[in-house]
Amino acid sequence: MRKKRRATTLKISIWENGITQRELALKAGISEATISLMTNGKYNPDASQRSRIARVLKRPETELFEATE
Repeated sequence: MRKKRRATTLKISIWENGITQRELALKAGISEATISLMTNGKYNPDASQRSRIARVLKRPETELFEATE
């Protein structure tokens, strides 16, 4: 359940920022495939990835990844 909630929060944040998963991947320096896995709840990002995604999406890391660990 936590992975699904985290994936949904990430999808919504991407949408609210008006960018695609591809654009997020490019801006965060993370592969598009990895972003896809995250948004489908199949991959837990490491601390560096969480930080970069939060920066790009202009959201607190804890808001996006509260259920990560």
